Amino acid sequence: MQTFETASPDACPVGITARSQNPPLAGRVKGVAVASFDAIVIGAGPGGEVAAGKLAEAGQRVAIVERERVGGECAYWACIPSKVLLRSAQPSFDARRVPGSRAAMTGASAFAEAAAWRTDVVDNYSDSEHLGWLLDRGVQIIRGAAQLQDARHVFVDGVAHTCEHLVIATGSVPSQPPIEGLADTPFWTNRQATSLTSLPDSIAILGGGAVGVELAQVYARYGSRVDIFERAPHLLAEEDPEIAHCVEESLQSDGVNVHCGVSVTAVSHDGHAFALVAGDQQRSAEQLIVAAGRTANSAGLNLQSAGVTLDKRGAIIIDAACKAAESVYAVGDVTGVAMFTHVAKYQGSIAAQSILGKPARARYDAVPHCTFTDPEIASAGMTEHQAREAGIQARAVVVELSEVARPITYYDAGGAKGRATLVMDAATGQLVGGALAAPNASEYIGLIATVIHLGARVGDLSELILPFPTFSEIFHVAAERLCSA
Repeated sequence: MQTFETASPDACPVGITARSQNPPLAGRVKGVAVASFDAIVIGAGPGGEVAAGKLAEAGQRVAIVERERVGGECAYWACIPSKVLLRSAQPSFDARRVPGSRAAMTGASAFAEAAAWRTDVVDNYSDSEHLGWLLDRGVQIIRGAAQLQDARHVFVDGVAHTCEHLVIATGSVPSQPPIEGLADTPFWTNRQATSLTSLPDSIAILGGGAVGVELAQVYARYGSRVDIFERAPHLLAEEDPEIAHCVEESLQSDGVNVHCGVSVTAVSHDGHAFALVAGDQQRSAEQLIVAAGRTANSAGLNLQSAGVTLDKRGAIIIDAACKAAESVYAVGDVTGVAMFTHVAKYQGSIAAQSILGKPARARYDAVPHCTFTDPEIASAGMTEHQAREAGIQARAVVVELSEVARPITYYDAGGAKGRATLVMDAATGQLVGGALAAPNASEYIGLIATVIHLGARVGDLSELILPFPTFSEIFHVAAERLCSA
């Protein structure tokens, strides 16, 4: 193993290790200095932060290794900046639909101001706030790329560290679909797409999942011409079609050109613009964003040396305790279980409890997932189709948002549009899934996730007293209808 040059002790704040600036030495491995920890966490995204923090709070000597910014993808290039840009565009569109405010709208939203706010919210792309949270708990920060020698030895830039337990939290990377010519073009991923400071005149987006539709709405509302391509029959392919259709309608009303059931087969770039071939169509755009999902970031770690097994997608296989091998745990996107920040944080807690000898078993039957478009899409549990595939005697109901009072207090011209669905196991009466398309749907889906998690019946949901007038009442209406069907 090669030993690299030592950085200056002044290169990092107190508590942060750069190359060989280490805690007290515990021995040597193959002539390389060794520092010893109870646990080493590789990757300082949300899952890694939670695992490291909980272990340190329990008195463990913990180090966390990060080659980029502490806080991970979500904080700087995904969840947070995209929500800021969406929020910045929303008020002007709301005002145009609210009598009394419409007349106050005298111009378009200013993207430059939105971009400046975005940069401020993500701390000007500094990770000092995340660093402080870990350092306050006594976690040692090691900057650099990690590679395993085995389950107990981690090398970072040539310096060896030993541990009793290892947590892999290396996240995911954008997937690149095998499209002719794509690799030879300067396309964007979510990183460039959420970091831009000026808008292209036209944008093509490959992928109609949550990332793709959120970006499509942002750019369209700020004035870019947007084309979005999705090979599945509808956008948000994992959602119930009745719910996903609400977003498709909204994007089209924003002027987005939606192409579903179409595969892009070739991409080229002439130095000025992109050209795309999709079926019998040819489209051009100043910029191309690839939002075709993500892949577990498991390459280059030498995981096999620690006894870790990968599935065919390259994700680390774990059990319900988030254990991947003897003394090795994995959390977050690298497990491929569900690539959401809240799942990574949940798994980080499960892994920490497991390491501390506390019984902890992860459950994923009620994981909520949200798309922060207008209207928002939020769901938990299974769709009717997924439930039937799982062998459940599924019964479902779809209810329009107009059946409760809140929408007419939100916008004129018929009020806020949307709908909800609930899925029940007809054999037991238990709720197994639910979804909502509505303003702020993400704030209400926790109710459905809770009912599913507790194994409660749809009848229990129908007996709840929900506040009036709110969008959450739609779940009461749906539950009553499902019980009486």
